[in-house]
Amino acid sequence: MITIEPGISPWEAEGRRAASAVGTRAAVALLAHDPDAAALVALGIARVQARRRRVAIADLVGEIAPLMALTSEVTYGLNDMFVHGVSVGHVVQGVPGAPNLYVMPSGAGPVDHEAILHSARWGSLVQGFRDGDALLLVVVPPGAPGLEELLGVLDGVVLVGSVPEAVPARVLFTIPEPKSGQTAPWIPVETRRRDVAVGRWQRTRTRLRSLWQQRAARVAAIAAGVLVLAGGAALYAWRASRTDPSSTIARQPGAPAETVQRSAAAIAPETAPLPAAVNPTDSADAALFAVHVTSFNNPQGAGDRVVEARSARAPAVTYAPASYEGALWYDVVAGAYRDSAAAARLVREMRRLGTLRAGEGADIVRLPYALRVAEHVTVANAHDRAEELRARGWPAYALLQRDGSVTLYVGAFASPEQAARMRDDLGASDDSVAAIAYRTGRAF
Repeated sequence: MITIEPGISPWEAEGRRAASAVGTRAAVALLAHDPDAAALVALGIARVQARRRRVAIADLVGEIAPLMALTSEVTYGLNDMFVHGVSVGHVVQGVPGAPNLYVMPSGAGPVDHEAILHSARWGSLVQGFRDGDALLLVVVPPGAPGLEELLGVLDGVVLVGSVPEAVPARVLFTIPEPKSGQTAPWIPVETRRRDVAVGRWQRTRTRLRSLWQQRAARVAAIAAGVLVLAGGAALYAWRASRTDPSSTIARQPGAPAETVQRSAAAIAPETAPLPAAVNPTDSADAALFAVHVTSFNNPQGAGDRVVEARSARAPAVTYAPASYEGALWYDVVAGAYRDSAAAARLVREMRRLGTLRAGEGADIVRLPYALRVAEHVTVANAHDRAEELRARGWPAYALLQRDGSVTLYVGAFASPEQAARMRDDLGASDDSVAAIAYRTGRAF
């Protein structure tokens, strides 16, 4: 039997016990016929996970009491965000006395599940949490219209209480209803086909896992020692290169850029508003995909490579700061496409024309955000306007919009936080100078 801390509900205690099973996932749904129970389990998971990263709990049931008790007066909620285009920064609320813990209330009125759960905005929202190594816990009622579509975007499901386990998503674990005076054990569920219910054999497998974990821990300790030595050598080399301003190093291709890029945070600290795109309604029309050409350890090297690629007629070439294993680099990227197939064609064309240097990786990456520095520019004036910005040291490029006008952008980013960092580096004070936006249009 589990010992429950004084003042903590059995549901929250079970959430705390199960928190480690969430692992490093970025977005998880909690399903329960009792929304208070689901919210309390979410709080238990969140309080443990918040010790190392930022966590937000989203209320898609509607004014769940345990979550409402943690918020101040609600001005905006998820209804406003998904239905009316209000930014994430206006919805998320920090929990007083709980650093890294946030609540996203439902907002006024009944939750519009039909509009919210079918929204294309979930993809970019979850990606933002993933890029920032943060966690989004979504409390949603079973049977809500659009639930299957939402679960397809998230990383898994936690079942709380008596919920049918044959849900159309991966079940991470199940927390049965606690008995009187105690809590029932949570039942982890391994990766299996989504439509397979949890069998009794799974509980036996759970007990056997502990033996495997002990052995894995010993192996991990040895591997960690090797990684520390390798990481120390890499950090020494990087620092040495930074001491000489004239030293420019191109990062060697390794893992695809999208697997190692991390934004500063997916949720802003309590003292700062969350950066968000000024055009959320354009998320479904965003030019998501680009080609990562190479990376440099200083903006001068990246800028020179941008000029070379542009001279070779590579489209929409720019650079942007990115963090790799704690070190700051500057990614050179090209192209702006709504589908990855078009980006793949650009890679083939750049190789055919010799635009790529030997050793450059040319990975396809998701970079939906940019700094929008001018819009409604005529085609005739677009080149001169872009050159003016480049003369200031801004790696600007132009994209043609559907109405025939041109929008000028700087940089390409996986998250609004990355865009905000570059805006600060450029000395652009606010949205009136360089707005964080979903980039739309095509190169021409």
